[in-house]
Amino acid sequence: MGSGTRRVLRTGSVLVGVLALAGCSGSFSIGANPAKASEDLIEGDLADQLGFELTASCDKPESDEIGSTFNCTGTAEDGRVVEFVSERTAKDAVNLNTANVLVASDLEQLELASVQILEREVGLPLGVENFDCGRDAIVLDAGHEFVCALTDPTDGAVYDATLTLPDITDINSLSVEVAPAPRG
Repeated sequence: MGSGTRRVLRTGSVLVGVLALAGCSGSFSIGANPAKASEDLIEGDLADQLGFELTASCDKPESDEIGSTFNCTGTAEDGRVVEFVSERTAKDAVNLNTANVLVASDLEQLELASVQILEREVGLPLGVENFDCGRDAIVLDAGHEFVCALTDPTDGAVYDATLTLPDITDINSLSVEVAPAPRG
């Protein structure tokens, strides 16, 4: 880490498969209004899963067919916008899934993948215990970038590690960039 050079690393063939992002999801009996039911679910159970309040808004569904989808958003007080896809799963039920949120289990998978990328690049063991993205839900911005902390196991210096995940469903799209100098 201490070489002063920036490293941009991308996964290769070592990591295969799709990142099984848990995100948040829920099902709800909808009665006659799937958009309203989805909004209630976002503002209730899903906001509770994320750990912050949301104000929901859903598009009007274009179809009543099973399997049809429509988009919803949940806006947090700080302006973060959580994107949801609501799918009609039965005549009287919808299922909502987030499209831009990482939860604790996702972050654990990304920490492990990041360490594997970095260990392969530097040729030294770093240990997943030295890579920390926290455990609070992260709402990804348009660039799907967020910062984690990498502790150099040789000297304890902490570096910013920027993770970019262009395709939230594909761990092979993950790249890691470690800052050239430790945090000040």
